[in-house]
Amino acid sequence: MNQPNIATPYLKMHRGTRLHFIHTLSRLRDQIAAGEVLHPDHSYTPDVWDETPFTLAALAGIRNSVVIVHAVPEYARGSYSPKLGGARVFFTQSEGGERGSSGAESIKDALALAIARHHPQVVFILSPAEDIDPAAILAATNPAENIRIVPIATDNQPSRIPYGGYDRALQAILTQLVGAKKADDRRFVNLVSLTNSMADLVEVTGLLHDLGVGANPLPLFATPAGLDRAANALATLVLNPDAGGYFARGLEERHAVPYLSLDLPIGLRATRRFLAGVGKALGKEAEALAYAEKRESERRDHQLLRGKRVFLGTNLAAAVGLTELIHDSGGEVAGLALPVLDSTNHHLLERLEGLAGTIPVLLGPGQHPALTTILRRVKPDYYFGPFDVSLAASMGVRPFAFESVTVYGYAGFDAINQALQQPASKRWVGAA
Repeated sequence: MNQPNIATPYLKMHRGTRLHFIHTLSRLRDQIAAGEVLHPDHSYTPDVWDETPFTLAALAGIRNSVVIVHAVPEYARGSYSPKLGGARVFFTQSEGGERGSSGAESIKDALALAIARHHPQVVFILSPAEDIDPAAILAATNPAENIRIVPIATDNQPSRIPYGGYDRALQAILTQLVGAKKADDRRFVNLVSLTNSMADLVEVTGLLHDLGVGANPLPLFATPAGLDRAANALATLVLNPDAGGYFARGLEERHAVPYLSLDLPIGLRATRRFLAGVGKALGKEAEALAYAEKRESERRDHQLLRGKRVFLGTNLAAAVGLTELIHDSGGEVAGLALPVLDSTNHHLLERLEGLAGTIPVLLGPGQHPALTTILRRVKPDYYFGPFDVSLAASMGVRPFAFESVTVYGYAGFDAINQALQQPASKRWVGAA
């Protein structure tokens, strides 16, 4: 499938997403090579109602903003809560499990409450209706502040595809909040993240700073001003291409901001390639390589995974980097649990170098019985990743959890080595 044209209206499931697969790596590669159409035959995300929670998750980290969710069925709201984080979210009224009161009256009340409590600069309105009129809503509310209203159409259909929900939010930001190029200081790059931890952002921001380049975080920890100036960046980097690649391609297509599609900086070799790629794009390749050599000289690989088998539960781009790191440390990858495979990332399967074609691959979130069966069969020593670490721990597999510990850059390399040196009696080798 061709990459989506960002300038066209959002097409549902444009990625050609596949959500279910339980077999071997060689079988999955064979099916992709044969041109098998990727499609969601089934949904395996039973804890949410539709894509809207993931749209909320993409917006939750934008500072000085609020989100109004309009006309959501009452019975669906409970599934939204885990995705809200610290977001400032207001729901319109819903009666009897049906859609709430319609039109600007309900949205107007929610907007007035949001303004009184938070004085936002941007208000996102998520609604099944496609005719939300920001000017009419502002006229009815008449706020004293200068506020941008950003409507995002949702359909409340239970496809429950996470990355479709992210893309809805990112398209709205691209088309309504990213401003035109300006005569501005362009010594910064956009750093796109939706699913990464603060520790990931801090490490990569530090690497860029050491090369004399600033970072503009988007949309996680973004400000409205940062969104507005995104078109002025020297380039765009993405910390999880599965979730943020759509946004980077959009900036390149609409505003000619180069998308640096680089290996994630996981492990010493990949971090060197990452820095070299950034340096080359910005005219600082020699400086970047000298910096990498200096940082590498301060540490060494202790081969702490020699003879150990590691199961990976993470996105595909991170799995590529972790596979190299595990092999460099003398270990072996025992299996993969990937959240999604689609037309934008399946080429990365060929980057999983040195893996036996017989290793098990589980595709799709929330398949705990299948994952339990696989872990019992392959008996890994460690489980690396942000997904299902508690399940792995309950089965006696030592997990390295990514929620608050970065695996990126030199801090990530150090964190993994330090964790692996902890005594075997310690159940968790990373932050739970």
